[in-house]
Amino acid sequence: MREPAVWLVPEGYTGPLRMFLKEKCGAADTLEGSARLYVMDGEGMGYSAQGKNFGIDLEPHRFHWVRPDGSRIALRNFQEPADTLLAAVKDSSGSLIYGFPDRFVTLESDGSKIHLDLAFVGTYRQYLDHLRNEPAAGPLAADLSARREEWVRQHCPEARKR
Repeated sequence: MREPAVWLVPEGYTGPLRMFLKEKCGAADTLEGSARLYVMDGEGMGYSAQGKNFGIDLEPHRFHWVRPDGSRIALRNFQEPADTLLAAVKDSSGSLIYGFPDRFVTLESDGSKIHLDLAFVGTYRQYLDHLRNEPAAGPLAADLSARREEWVRQHCPEARKR
């Protein structure tokens, strides 16, 4: 069973969400209720020490935009019918903003494995465009590996010593 997650995204961000898991310098295991807490940066990236998160979603994921003062704006989960009770959040064109839970993947790049929990925040049209234009696993792994290595250099003291 896949554990549910609460995705905290900076207010106004739309695009793919990529939570790197099993990162030794990532955020410690953090829960909100029974759900994993994923804090994303302004580029839709997050880094966590939590382990892999694969299996079937039995509980819904939750998505929130987070304002600079820390307050949250709940976004509807596209796959959760009960979320229609939440207030609608719309973009400037009037299209609804949703959270789209995706999947857990393990990608390989240069012999190292990258464990990711994936999701998306945006309009339905943005989500479809993302699905159509997302690079194949190889190029995606190379790009994410480079981003991960840069993050490790900046946040892991032992990496700076090398």
